[in-house]
Amino acid sequence: MLISPRGHDVYLTHSSAAPDFETNVCGGTENFVAAFPRDPRSAALGPLAQDIHSCGLNAAMSADGRSIYAAFGSVLSLFSRGRGSGQLAHAGCIGHDARGCREARHVTASSAVAIAPNRRYVYVVSDSFGSGETIGVFRRSRR
Repeated sequence: MLISPRGHDVYLTHSSAAPDFETNVCGGTENFVAAFPRDPRSAALGPLAQDIHSCGLNAAMSADGRSIYAAFGSVLSLFSRGRGSGQLAHAGCIGHDARGCREARHVTASSAVAIAPNRRYVYVVSDSFGSGETIGVFRRSRR
């Protein structure tokens, strides 16, 4: 679960069984990021505002709230976040042998995602039986 820097939005990652595992880029489950508006004064959540497809359950948000990264299996999904609206938009993906994603060797069986305090790097921890434990280090774009 993630809360935006100003406290106006809450994001929750969740999954459901995929109807057709062979066509699934994520490799076995359908993952989503649900967005809810939040009243910073009362902490009350509003109704579901968005439920966007993701290849990730382990999530991290950049300190400025402009990016969300979600990792699952061999894929790291990237999202841009509208500061005013809180809406998420797909910004691509990287992974190992993941259809439609940019290739990355060190994302094999991801279990955690973190963003460096200086916001320049994203770290992805993977623990794959065949590849061992790895930490993928990725430079963030300065857009």
